[in-house]
Amino acid sequence: MPSHQESSAWQGPAASRLKRIYGRPPLEVVLSAVQTLRIDHGITGPAFSPHSYATALGVQVNESAALAVDGLLAKTDDGLMVVTLRKSAPSKRKRFTLAHEVAHAMLFEALTLRDERLGEPITGHDLEEERLCNLAAAEMLMPRIFFARDIRKDDILTPLSLFRAAATYGVSLQAAANQAVSILPSLICVFWERQGRNIEPLWVAPKYVEPLRPCLNGHSSIEAAFRSPGEVSTHRDTFYRLGHGRLSRLTTTCTLNDSKAFSVIAPARTPRNLR
Repeated sequence: MPSHQESSAWQGPAASRLKRIYGRPPLEVVLSAVQTLRIDHGITGPAFSPHSYATALGVQVNESAALAVDGLLAKTDDGLMVVTLRKSAPSKRKRFTLAHEVAHAMLFEALTLRDERLGEPITGHDLEEERLCNLAAAEMLMPRIFFARDIRKDDILTPLSLFRAAATYGVSLQAAANQAVSILPSLICVFWERQGRNIEPLWVAPKYVEPLRPCLNGHSSIEAAFRSPGEVSTHRDTFYRLGHGRLSRLTTTCTLNDSKAFSVIAPARTPRNLR
């Protein structure tokens, strides 16, 4: 099920319409639709092909070397949904982009076919719709029921666990980290950048824990990882959250290159159903 943070109030136009039509939280509606699509059309994995979801919805997929953005969804005069992908995009990015655009097509169908009294179509950029489609794309490529099982195989979730999951499901490390955070309550994943003596967060999930700063006391897993490239370092690290006190948890870190590292900060506690 979606975490508390994901299930919080959705106020955007698309989300509000979903809630009005289906009488359930918008994210629940979207994830349920993806799960039904996967089961009804026998889409199997990992890795789960975004092209299979496109085929299931009757969405045509093309690639273009001239496209300036990663992906574009359009509707032809005869009603056919077409996704065009940037041909030169990296394969993992292309897979997620296609899943995201297919999610837009799925959302369009859910909003327009179920209620003819909706009035004029939604126009403008709906940030919440983009977020819903990102979460739907993650469910297409990393179905929670399978992804949760796979990341629980290790006694302790570490960067290596997510490296393996990313490779297995054909997604980026960031996408795998986002999905893990959405499944495991209070799990935190961070990409760090070392700049001289300073180590700053480049990306943190979930976003509600920001701002997050490491306590650099010489013994943290982050500092140890930079001292021993290629090794996974584990320590009970301390982090500062401005205005929210300190956070002290078991943390595993490994470097990605000379200046970047990735940390998995363990949940405060592991729910019984995830043990």
